[in-house]
Amino acid sequence: MSEKPDSLESISSYLEDEFGMSPDERLEILDIFFEESEGLINQIEEALKNSNCNEIAMHAHAIKGSAANINASHLSSLAFYIEASGKSGNLIDANEKLPLLKNAFLTLQNEYASQK
Repeated sequence: MSEKPDSLESISSYLEDEFGMSPDERLEILDIFFEESEGLINQIEEALKNSNCNEIAMHAHAIKGSAANINASHLSSLAFYIEASGKSGNLIDANEKLPLLKNAFLTLQNEYASQK
């Protein structure tokens, strides 16, 4: 698992270098990422409350992919572990990893909000 926290600077540089995105395009992508990921995290929380392993895995999979697409490797790694926990029916591990995912997400989201 990537232990190094994601930074807005590295994500923005990646989007510019790999895809040639303008500042406005990067803002649009990040707005969508944060909005959708926040909803998915809330859905994982709800699925944990309902012990719905399939939903946990599905929503974590979506976060894993979208985070990987913007090069947020720490978020993607955390989502990978939650997805694997959901697939294996391990609610304890999923419940332990979710606060780490939420914290990493909120840290990045707050960094984004402060620079917007």
